[in-house]
Amino acid sequence: MKIVLVGDLIIESGWCIEELKNIAKTYNSEYEAIDWETENVEGLRVKNLKIEKQGPAAVEPPNKLWDLVKTAEILIVHFCPVSAKLIDAAPRLRVIGTLRTGLSNIDVNYAAKKKIPVINLPGRLAEAVSDFTIGLIFSLVRGIVQSNDALRQGRWTKNFESNENFIELSGKTVGLIGLGGIGKKVAHKLANFDVKVVSYDPFVPQETMESLGITKMELPDLLSSSDIVSIHTSLTDSSKGLIGSAQLSLMKPRSYLINTARAEVIDKNALYDALKKGAIAGAALDVFWEEPIVVNDPFLKLENVVVTPHISGTLKEALLKSFSRLNKRLEPYYERLSTKGADGMS
Repeated sequence: MKIVLVGDLIIESGWCIEELKNIAKTYNSEYEAIDWETENVEGLRVKNLKIEKQGPAAVEPPNKLWDLVKTAEILIVHFCPVSAKLIDAAPRLRVIGTLRTGLSNIDVNYAAKKKIPVINLPGRLAEAVSDFTIGLIFSLVRGIVQSNDALRQGRWTKNFESNENFIELSGKTVGLIGLGGIGKKVAHKLANFDVKVVSYDPFVPQETMESLGITKMELPDLLSSSDIVSIHTSLTDSSKGLIGSAQLSLMKPRSYLINTARAEVIDKNALYDALKKGAIAGAALDVFWEEPIVVNDPFLKLENVVVTPHISGTLKEALLKSFSRLNKRLEPYYERLSTKGADGMS
């Protein structure tokens, strides 16, 4: 059995070497570990955006990978693209593993056609993103960021434009749009804050929500009843532009909106207008319609907005756990391939 792993600037192959050695020893296998090299993280981000928009064939993988996959039975990647062409170059390939939740960098349809399973990590950063979400809630509703900025600018002040909208969390309603791995973690972590948690997610049954102590609602009802709305849905055709002018108009004037998911779920102009006019109390944004955000972006001039540079899931501790978690999901393939060989996997 031969394993090929491709890391990058976010999850470096070197982080995985010790575990690869253990796998090789346990299953009497071979391995190769390389990196999909880019000059910097910004270069990697640009490549990833191109892949998301145009598919995995839009960007070339490392040149060395073409030779390595010729004998690979297991291919493990993070952001490295796996196109139909690369799959065809790997005649012995029996499984593809990705250290991500998303599958945009892998031609999953072609892999399915070739009967090659693709194993991913749903909710791999759920702990990190849910922690960050809780942090944004408190930063936003108590003016922590504004106070920090004021002191650093030499201003000892307790008066801000948004002072009258600062709130205690106890007794409030938090609405979660999307109740996947991250949304559930946020709900769980809010359980001891004496809040009511409601959620809009058409794919999660009411019985499931009730078992978690969450009230299922339709989107308009959630928006009109929540003091804090936090977005945790993936970006799909149905979720793009989900929150526009009509939806924002349903929210309470003293309510807050948090987005650690995808910027395109919200209509940018509609949100800016709502914040500028005070139609809602404030927003915390970790994702933007153009990244990196430009210095003259109007959102940066709003005092009632907390902004962070898409870092809710960028936590080394969480990323380091990705390979261990994926290995657990790949164990059945390790066992079958090591005992039967590549031809034993149909």
